[in-house]
Amino acid sequence: DAKTKLQEYCLKKYKTLPKYETLEKSGPHHNPIFKVTVQIPQTKKIFGSGNSIKNAQQNAAKKIINFLEF
Repeated sequence: DAKTKLQEYCLKKYKTLPKYETLEKSGPHHNPIFKVTVQIPQTKKIFGSGNSIKNAQQNAAKKIINFLEF
């Protein structure tokens, strides 16, 4: 999965883990939308969203992988 791939890349290249931050939760209780950011050294913060924190983190990880093109 994208989070695992990003984690392995960060550990290998920077010897640190990606930093995830949950920014907000919106929407109704039965269908929430979570917004998170992920950042690794030497990159800007990348945003992701999803119906759970895990999905939002996966989406953010996919975006940063696409941004880095690895």
